[in-house]
Amino acid sequence: GQYVADLTLEDFRIVEDGAAQRITRFTTERRPLRIGIVLDTSLTMEGRKLENAKKAALEFLDILEPGDEGMVVAFNDQVRILQEITAERGSMAQAIGSVESRGGTALYDAVWRTAKKLEEFDGRRVMVLLSDGRDEAANGFEPGSLHTLEEALTQALRSEVMLFAIGLGRNLDERLDFTRRFTLEAILERLAAETGGRALFTPGAGRLRRAFSDVADDLRNQYSIAYKSTNEARDGKWRRVRVDTPGRDLEITCRKGYFASSEDEPPAAP
Repeated sequence: GQYVADLTLEDFRIVEDGAAQRITRFTTERRPLRIGIVLDTSLTMEGRKLENAKKAALEFLDILEPGDEGMVVAFNDQVRILQEITAERGSMAQAIGSVESRGGTALYDAVWRTAKKLEEFDGRRVMVLLSDGRDEAANGFEPGSLHTLEEALTQALRSEVMLFAIGLGRNLDERLDFTRRFTLEAILERLAAETGGRALFTPGAGRLRRAFSDVADDLRNQYSIAYKSTNEARDGKWRRVRVDTPGRDLEITCRKGYFASSEDEPPAAP
């Protein structure tokens, strides 16, 4: 339940598709952040919910340091980039303050588009998503997005974006999505877990500040580990990665893998 800040390279082990890998770089040095703040502004966020969400998001901007950049995205029936990537905290704050609630919820389109936009930038790519996990049109009879959950998740993984999901609402572990296949909680947890982020849940808007603060703490307490894969095939396939700490009983949050370069892409830097 607490961060472990004294680990060294020797404490970690990396396995890719069952094959042990040699760590080539290990650091606790903070890399610049590229953050997409993505806010659900559908009708379900009307009133006090949205006002508290705006306040919590504004306070979250305080974690930005020199060299960090961010963008602000709002979504209801449509996805709108309210502020392109910028280092100006005031511009991001103005964008957050301008959001209003209306319409349905194009959640998967918002994740897909924000991830695609973030891949243009170097640094740690992070998405902070505030939503109840529902993807639904305003009429309640069709999905809200053109993209599916699988497509949104795949784009986040290809863009190497770490997604933190803040689930707002009660009984998200019981409420089902439009397809009636997944709970809203399971959707947000999957988006976060697969990309190496974390899902946090708060039943009421009054506790949003704590959730945003927890995300900020996670971003301040990270290790960066790199390796050159022993699998040199440029086949574009998914490679599953496991990171553990042999002999230490620790809970590790990390990306679950990556897509290898393909023949028509330039090879990745070692």
